[in-house]
Amino acid sequence: MSDLMNRSQYKKACRYRMREAIENLDHLWQTEENMPDHDMIDKSLDMLSNALDELHYFRQKLSTTEDGPEGYDSVDTNGP
Repeated sequence: MSDLMNRSQYKKACRYRMREAIENLDHLWQTEENMPDHDMIDKSLDMLSNALDELHYFRQKLSTTEDGPEGYDSVDTNGP
C-alpha cells in the first residue's frame, strides 16, 4: 500500500494534530471551577490517549516514508 503523503507532509500533519490536541485540552481545562470532576478527568485521559496513539502512528509513518522530491510538498491530485 502506498503512502498518501511524503515525510515532510507527515511531519506537518503531526505538528498540526499535536497543536490541535494541546489546544483542545487547554480549552477543556479553562474552567472557573476550583476542582476538576471525574468527567473532565476522563475526557482529558481520552484526549491524551488519542494524542499518544497519533504520535505512535506518525512515528511509524516517519520511519517508513520516504522524502518527496526536492521542493515537493503537496499530494499529486492528477493521478498516475
